[in-house]
Amino acid sequence: MIGAQVGSEGEKGYVYSWMRINGKDVANSGVAQYVRDKSFTTVLVSQTLLKANKGDKLEIMFSSTAKGLGLMAQTQPNMPIVPAAILSVYKIN
Repeated sequence: MIGAQVGSEGEKGYVYSWMRINGKDVANSGVAQYVRDKSFTTVLVSQTLLKANKGDKLEIMFSSTAKGLGLMAQTQPNMPIVPAAILSVYKIN
């Protein structure tokens, strides 16, 4: 599962995320979030269950339809940073 804070520097459009394993896109792992303006931020969440073997390479991919759209981290005085993305991975036997 990936949770990514997305926003804009002023442009509007879509931010996309999907997973790859060993250089191949994982079917049905894509998600999209529309960002309407600079004041809009949200969390883009993707959850995918897949089998991974020792040595497999997992990638989290991001793309957008306009410059200035994408992941963003936020900082505020006296508060911990809000990271651009948080990844959770579970091992199931």
